[in-house]
Amino acid sequence: MIKSPPLMASEDFGHLSLDHQIPSFYFWLGAMAPEKIAASRKSGKPLPSLHSSLFEPLPEPTLRTGVIAGIRREGLADGIGVPATQRAEKGSGS
Repeated sequence: MIKSPPLMASEDFGHLSLDHQIPSFYFWLGAMAPEKIAASRKSGKPLPSLHSSLFEPLPEPTLRTGVIAGIRREGLADGIGVPATQRAEKGSGS
């Protein structure tokens, strides 16, 4: 996790909840390769934004992390992403 300053932004995401009939949440998830982030920090050149044609996320770790974070955020599963042996030890099934 990184701390960032407040940002004035807008997004149409809120409309997808059908006037608050469908629970939803919104969070920022890092998606770029760590070496690209390091190069950006070193050079001071910003990374491409989400809506840029140059945006190139790492699909597998980004989707895995986002799904796990969403599931945990909603309390839908305890131990997602934890090896089955550790889940069994904690008593949350296999």
